[in-house]
Amino acid sequence: MPNSQWVIASHANHRSWDEQNALLVESHERVIAELAEDAEAKLAEEVLAAESLRQEKDTLQKEAEEVQIMTICNRARISVF
Repeated sequence: MPNSQWVIASHANHRSWDEQNALLVESHERVIAELAEDAEAKLAEEVLAAESLRQEKDTLQKEAEEVQIMTICNRARISVF
């Protein structure tokens, strides 16, 4: 193959590789973006679930404190009479 034909063929191969590489990069970028969106959505769900559990814990702690206070008051009344 004469030198000029080799150069032309080489440039064509490089162009083809560049195009394939660009398509692969675009594909990977789309996959990464989708994975990032999924991760952000899951994180948001976890944050909401954690907040819900915290609120439930606070409510249960307040209820337990009220029961303890009522128990102490009831014991005090019983021991007085």
